[in-house]
Amino acid sequence: MGNIKGKHLYTVMSLGLLAALLYLSDVNSIAATLKRVSPSYIAWGIGLWAAGVYMRIFRWDYLLKAAGVRVTLKDVAYVFLVGFYLANATPGRIGDPVRSLLLKRHNNVPVSASLPSIVVERAVDMLVLVVLGALTLLFLPAGRTNAYIQSALLLFVVSIAAMAYAVSSRKRFASFISLSARLLSKIPFVRLPRQRIISKTDTLFKAFQRYKNKTHLLVSLLLSFLIWVTVGLISGVAFLAVGTNVPLIPLIGITSISILVGVLSFLPGGLGSTEISSVLLFVTLGFATLPQASAAVLLARIMSYWVYVAVGSIAATKIR
Repeated sequence: MGNIKGKHLYTVMSLGLLAALLYLSDVNSIAATLKRVSPSYIAWGIGLWAAGVYMRIFRWDYLLKAAGVRVTLKDVAYVFLVGFYLANATPGRIGDPVRSLLLKRHNNVPVSASLPSIVVERAVDMLVLVVLGALTLLFLPAGRTNAYIQSALLLFVVSIAAMAYAVSSRKRFASFISLSARLLSKIPFVRLPRQRIISKTDTLFKAFQRYKNKTHLLVSLLLSFLIWVTVGLISGVAFLAVGTNVPLIPLIGITSISILVGVLSFLPGGLGSTEISSVLLFVTLGFATLPQASAAVLLARIMSYWVYVAVGSIAATKIR
């Protein structure tokens, strides 16, 4: 019962934030703006989304192979899409490990063999988003907003550094796994095989050591950079669709910051918090009016987040 209440609470909070954004931005103006959007822009946005999906699937396949896991690209794609969809139903996307459970179920791959690839993937993503998000600081005047963003970026940097420090020692890694499993078990509607994961600490530690290879890390960083630049470009297409041209660097920086805010908010898929933070930054920096920014951000989320949800939900119906 507690898990269900927690899930509903997060959903209500997300919907409340979206409703507030629509109300403050004038829903009629947003609707009128979106009606004028040319289908060609939507086609470009979906095309960029597809390119981003391919890079994400290729990256995970690459990381799995680096850990000695051999699965067909078709199976990797299927598990990724379903897992991405299910992970976005959890706060802060902490449900990402569900991909390892699906891979175990469909391809008999041990969770301890595939889980490190997902952790590395997330850590590299956070690092790239922090770097790209820092670009926003170049356009923000000194003040409270700038300080908040700096604090958020610093928090992610410290988290990534702490994770790297924990993985560098078997003893520290064991403590890190035990603490993480205990914390995750307390989050509403997140059910992970806690004791099983703890019992596989040594196997997980050995699997993580495979990613010390510089080539693996550099390739992962490059792919993550391309993936998040692509997400930023989708936002750029959305702004062009509503008649506003935002310079590339602040466009990618603001998009990255809003994604990090969505993670920090702990709302499923960052729904509501991602949109509001993005709109506030675009408007504050003078790149668009409130109705324009709201329409563009909502369109960008449709062409990225909601397409993932649609495709992932369809794939999830085929789970046996």
